Amino acid sequence: MDVLNAPEAASIRAIRATWCDLGNQIRAKAVHREGWARGFEVFIAAGAQGAPATADMVLPESGLTPVGEVALVPDWSTLQALPYAPAHARVLADMHHQGKPWSLCPRGFVRRQQGRLHERHGLKLTAAFENEFYLHHPDGSQVDESNFASVYALNRSRPVLDELLEALVAQRMSVQQFHAEAGPGQFEISIGHAEGLAAADHQVALRETAHAVAERHGLRANFLPKPFPAQAGSGCHLHLGLEGLSADDPRFRHFMAGILQHLDALLAITAGLPISHRRLVPNSWSGAFRCWGIQNREAALRLPASPGHFEVKAVDATANPYLAIGAMVACGLDGLERRLELPPGLESDPATLPEADRPPRLPTTAGQALQELERNAVLAEALGPELRQAFLAVRRAELARLEELGPEGEVRLLAGRF
Repeated sequence: MDVLNAPEAASIRAIRATWCDLGNQIRAKAVHREGWARGFEVFIAAGAQGAPATADMVLPESGLTPVGEVALVPDWSTLQALPYAPAHARVLADMHHQGKPWSLCPRGFVRRQQGRLHERHGLKLTAAFENEFYLHHPDGSQVDESNFASVYALNRSRPVLDELLEALVAQRMSVQQFHAEAGPGQFEISIGHAEGLAAADHQVALRETAHAVAERHGLRANFLPKPFPAQAGSGCHLHLGLEGLSADDPRFRHFMAGILQHLDALLAITAGLPISHRRLVPNSWSGAFRCWGIQNREAALRLPASPGHFEVKAVDATANPYLAIGAMVACGLDGLERRLELPPGLESDPATLPEADRPPRLPTTAGQALQELERNAVLAEALGPELRQAFLAVRRAELARLEELGPEGEVRLLAGRF
C-alpha cells in the first residue's frame, strides 16, 4: 500500500481503524501494518453501531440485530501517526455494507449533507469546534483552584498542556488559542476551521488525544458538560461558516435562520443527555434561549466580532460531531430553500427581559428535546429512516438508563467515556 511506503510511515507498526458510534464513543480496531499491506479487511458487527453510551448492547428498537457485518474502509487521507502512542497510527474509517456506503455511517451522513449544500446552492461549509474540558486527578480532585484566564492555571498545568498542544499540531490541526476557563482545572482549546467532514474528524482526534495525553501525566481529561455541579459547565461550541460569504449576505442569514428555526430538535443531537441540560441554564453563557445576537454570549447563536462565521453555543462533547455538523447543514439548507429570515438580534441578556419580551427557552430536558426531534420532518428526511430509527433508539435507551441513575450516577458512569 503506497501510503505505508512513505518515509514518514516507516515507524508505524499498528494502524487503528477508528470510528465514532451513534452514542459518540470513539472506537477502533488495530491492524498490524503487514496486515494492511496484504489487503486485510476489518469488519464489525452491524449491531455495534447502535450501542448507547450507557452500555455495549444491541437495541432491538434500533432496527439492528446481532446478524450481519459492515466493513471499516480506511480513508487513507486521514492516516496520522499518534504522538502519544509510538508506532501506532490512526485512520478514520467509513462504513460499507455489501460493498456500498452504509446509511448508518456518520461520516457518510456529513458527506451527503455537504453534497446537497454544494449541489443545490454551490456553497461549501466550514466548521470548527471550541472545546472546554476539565483536567483532574483520578480521584476527581481538581489540579488547581484558579478562575477564568488565570496565568497560574497555565503555569500549573503547563507540562500536560504543552504536550497536548504539540500533539494536536503534529496531527495537522491548527490550534488557534487556549486558556484557563472559569472552573478550577478547566481549559478551553479552539481549533481552526476546516471543511465539515475534516472538522468532525478533528473533533474525534482532539478528544482522543486529550484523554491519552492526560493519562500520560497521571490525570484525567473530562469533556462532560456538567461534571461538577457547583462549577462551570463545559461546552463544545460549534462555529460554522459558508466559504466566501460574509454575515451580511442574505444566504448566510437564511442559513442561520434555518438552524435557529430547528434548534429545539437539533438539541437532541448536539446536547442530548440529561447532563447536557444541567449546563444549558440561563446566566451561564451556554445559550439557553432560542435567539441570536451580535457578540451576545447568552444567545444560542452568536455572531462574533469576526464576521465570517457564527457560533452555535448549545453543543457539548457528548454529541457525535458528524451527526451534529450534518444536522446543522440540513437545517441550514431548509433556511436557504425557504429563504427564512432571522428575527431581530438580541442586544441584552434574555433572562433579564420582561417575560413578555423574552425569547423562548430551548427544551429544558433531554426528553423534551427528543420529542422535538421525533416530530421534525426536515431532520427525518435528512437522516433517512434507518439512521433516524437507530439514533432515536440509542437516545431513548440512554435517557432511560441515565434518569434511573440520577445526576451523580450519570457522572460516575459517563466520566470515563467522555
